[in-house]
Amino acid sequence: MCSTNIFSNIRYFLSQKNVSKKTNYISFLRKQLPKVYIPMLIWSIPYLMYSLYSGENIIKSIILFLIGGFSVYYFVILILQYYILLPKLQIYGGGYKCLIFSAIISLSCMIIIFYLTNVVNLSIHLVIHAGSFLVWIVFFVLGIYLGKNKIKLSRKKMILFAIFGLTLSVAETYFQIWYSNSFSGLGIKTGAFVYSFAAILFFFL
Repeated sequence: MCSTNIFSNIRYFLSQKNVSKKTNYISFLRKQLPKVYIPMLIWSIPYLMYSLYSGENIIKSIILFLIGGFSVYYFVILILQYYILLPKLQIYGGGYKCLIFSAIISLSCMIIIFYLTNVVNLSIHLVIHAGSFLVWIVFFVLGIYLGKNKIKLSRKKMILFAIFGLTLSVAETYFQIWYSNSFSGLGIKTGAFVYSFAAILFFFL
């Protein structure tokens, strides 16, 4: 859930970033992409060495190394995707309708992921099902929305909303264990997203 707060904060502070011109956009990418991608590669080296030492396929290991497939570095790949998508998100991400639409997209992704991993029982790598910008897009759009709009909400309602989300997340986890006899954490679940959404709004209030 920490990653959702990071994503929203990034979008909040970048909501006013001037990347409308091609030269500004290219300059922005040249400056920002290496800042997050190169450290990820450095921290992934021990995982790559261990993977090769364990006899894993060399090509597969290198691909995972390059796309943030080791550990939980998928969030770095997410940041890269949103940096690249920044101009479009700035144009369309500041409205209420876009926020609702992004929530529908994220919810749809969660349903698809649950179906594939628990009903079809597909083994999908973390960087594939959690590293797509579509899964977390609601939080990035929320960051843009907060950066461009003033909001007036009740803190008490946000706290209750967060408690509801946390409770729902735990209930979903128990259902998943009962349904599929497996446990995949509290991350990509409707309740976890509701909890994070409410927590972000509360702190920005």
